[in-house]
Amino acid sequence: MLLTRSTRSRAMTLSATLLPVVFAVGLPACGRIPAEGSGQTETAAAAEEAADAHDSSGVQDMGFGYTPARGSVQTVPPGSVAVEFEPAEMNFGVLSPGAAVRGTTRLWNVGTEELRISRSITSCGCTATEDLAGRVIPPGGYIEFTTTMNMKSGLGEKKEKITVYFEPGGERVAIQYYTAELSLPIRLTPPYLNASRRVNDQWVHTTAGEIVLAAQDGRPFSVLRAHGEAPEFVGFDPATDQPRSEYTLRWDLRRFEGVIPWFWVIETDRPDCPLIDARIRHSSTLPAKPPGRPWVPKDQRILVGTVQPGEAFEVVTKIEYNGGYPPDPTTATVVSESTLFQAELIEAQVDGQYLQFRIRVSAADNAGPGLLYGSLAIGASGFTGSLHIIGAVER
Repeated sequence: MLLTRSTRSRAMTLSATLLPVVFAVGLPACGRIPAEGSGQTETAAAAEEAADAHDSSGVQDMGFGYTPARGSVQTVPPGSVAVEFEPAEMNFGVLSPGAAVRGTTRLWNVGTEELRISRSITSCGCTATEDLAGRVIPPGGYIEFTTTMNMKSGLGEKKEKITVYFEPGGERVAIQYYTAELSLPIRLTPPYLNASRRVNDQWVHTTAGEIVLAAQDGRPFSVLRAHGEAPEFVGFDPATDQPRSEYTLRWDLRRFEGVIPWFWVIETDRPDCPLIDARIRHSSTLPAKPPGRPWVPKDQRILVGTVQPGEAFEVVTKIEYNGGYPPDPTTATVVSESTLFQAELIEAQVDGQYLQFRIRVSAADNAGPGLLYGSLAIGASGFTGSLHIIGAVER
């Protein structure tokens, strides 16, 4: 997603596509790639070659990821095919929301018979891999392929998988998992408020808890507000203590009197991270999944930074169609569900498997000062979904 100003520009946290990618240290050497099927082991090389590699589309090439260990993987039926993935699981580390990353995998045949791949599929549209159909792996050899993940906007751990099917019949499969943690420059632990969980098919609710905020670069910062109110610190007194690079905050959902928002919003004095949104995992905030809806929203929320009362700005978001159905732009609709801002659909157009919305949002003249929080109803093909707008009206 993307946000642009129609008035003046300013420093703010926008959508994930505009945030720089944050990389963990200690990237293992990726080395040079031996010829396909040679069965050679990886040779040592400088890690920075992979850490700095971007293609023309901005995809970050992570080579073999952060966990290059080769090992046995999940197979169905268990033990039906003798293969190993290298790495056993692709871990891309800590990334910014909206980052695009690519990793290289070797699929080894550790059995005594030749293996032929019938097809491969990924678990979601945000993950894409090469077409492996028809490729053959000799005993003791391997093939190489790349997989790309286009990260969505929500914070926290993301886990997807690729399933490789083997002949004959395509009934034997091997599975490799791809993981990453998405984080803003200030990292939340955990990245959500866990307010509901299922126990014996019953919801068990938690009304309060704690969350840790830590600057990834170690620089001190100040927490200004927690969902529009003074933050409740644990082990810190802002009246007497100097700013820190890490805080523990206490959250309490009883203040919302039963109408729980999807996100708990923290405001800081960091120009590169003025707003941090923690998803509230509660039974009442589960996204609706109407039967027959042919699409899913790519984003649950957009961070728009600080705005003035009456200020207009544009946001861009997408919905992803399931099963390859072509999206119909003529059915696109946008309606504001908040009294704090108005919304107008500027344009809807097909972008590959997505329908992209350009929306003009205007903060109400009487909005603020304070937290700007509400939702838009995004519609297409007769179905709607929520897109949350999160910002702050200048104080």
